[in-house]
Amino acid sequence: MQAFDRLYDKLLQVEKSTDQSFKEIHVSKNEFEFYWSMLFQHIHRYDEVFSFIDREGFEHHALLGLELANMTSQPKLDDQKLWVGGERFAKIKKPEQSQWNNFIPQDENSQYFAPLFGLYAYRGKYTIFIQGHFDKRFPSVADFCSYFQDPSTDQDLVVSQTDLKSSTLKPANHHPSFEEWKRMIETVQKNFTNIPKVVLARSSSFTDKNTESYLNHPSSFSYLIDYLYKKNHEHKNFFLFLRPQRGSTFISITPEKLFSLNLGQELKLSIDAIAGTRKRDLLDQENDDRLAIELESNEKELAEHRFVKNEVIRSLDTIKASLEDKGIPETSISMKSVFEEDILKLKHVQHLHSLYEMDIARENSEQINISELNQLILSTLHPTPAVGGQPKQAAIDLIEELESSDRGFYAAPVGIISPDCIQYTVAIRSALINQNNISVYAGAGIVEGSDALAEWKETENKMKNFTEVLENSMGHAIEVDKKEDHLIETEHNI
Repeated sequence: MQAFDRLYDKLLQVEKSTDQSFKEIHVSKNEFEFYWSMLFQHIHRYDEVFSFIDREGFEHHALLGLELANMTSQPKLDDQKLWVGGERFAKIKKPEQSQWNNFIPQDENSQYFAPLFGLYAYRGKYTIFIQGHFDKRFPSVADFCSYFQDPSTDQDLVVSQTDLKSSTLKPANHHPSFEEWKRMIETVQKNFTNIPKVVLARSSSFTDKNTESYLNHPSSFSYLIDYLYKKNHEHKNFFLFLRPQRGSTFISITPEKLFSLNLGQELKLSIDAIAGTRKRDLLDQENDDRLAIELESNEKELAEHRFVKNEVIRSLDTIKASLEDKGIPETSISMKSVFEEDILKLKHVQHLHSLYEMDIARENSEQINISELNQLILSTLHPTPAVGGQPKQAAIDLIEELESSDRGFYAAPVGIISPDCIQYTVAIRSALINQNNISVYAGAGIVEGSDALAEWKETENKMKNFTEVLENSMGHAIEVDKKEDHLIETEHNI
């Protein structure tokens, strides 16, 4: 346990470094990576754990925080400095019981968590931080070490490997069913005159038949996180998970950044536009390239992407106008397209991808309230046409009419607020674990020419980040609902 002794000594140094509520000390990259690996290895032990990793890795932006120091629906940068969390996809019209209640209070539309201690990195700066009363939570090194325990004495991880292989998930419970999905798309198509694009979401839920669910067993939880991190982060995804209490975990492996706002030498706003999809063929490079070329030339996919990027451009114009109304000179704000309609290749799918930036001159940065600017950007950008539709409010209204389930954090702004940068992902490619149930989420943009079966299959491909890891952990395929599968195959053969 010498490594934990060393980390405890480091944390005591942090505790004594300043009287401020937020405290940090700098460490080397090697030391940071060592402690990250050590803490990550024991991730299954923590009741409260929060993490965010940029798609560019530690070198750009990363947080691993343990224990809960505070939580709020309206975070500020004047007390706790590091927050991870997000906004509900859409404001709730009336509070109701939801599977998201452990993440977002029933009567709130957002929730952010401040970890007590952990590791934080941003663009070459590596730190160990504390925000709160670390010495009260861990008054001695013995208390700290017992929090992690000695893995050599933990028999749970050994025994559960057999349990994993014998676990069986019940066939997927689809929300909506395929027949309901078809009717939803038919309704959307009847409204194309006024609402040319609507993004419909669905989930597939799997329940462990065993009384002792492997989904929340220390070994399986550790396996899920480790597998998803290693297999997906290499494909330029953001990796985040929130575990505010044992038995409730939200995980997102998302390619899409809603925005990042650099708070350093200048205010730099960066916004992604990602829409339009084709599957990957990792076994045949020639076919994979052919699929990319097909994506770049397909009128339906280009139309879907251009809906999104044109909305991003309009949103930047709206933000610029709001800043000018606050007294920022027009000459101090510049916007540019970094690239347009490139191909972003992920593990299972590839997308059309455009990137836009706005710079606010350094001398004017102090005129801006960052919390107010954050809310302005969020309210202007979310939901993008890639996850909502166009026009925005009409599409949201139709989504709320057609979808019976609360999206919660799915397809919502979820990310990190820090002294260096505010960065939100669009939390697509997500899964929610509640006790012995896991719900996997995906969505599809419905535009003119959309086919219900094709869109269903597209969402299945998007869900593979999670369904594959579940099958790999059990050593066999997830059972299928034969009745539902027959309906889908019948549709395929028509």
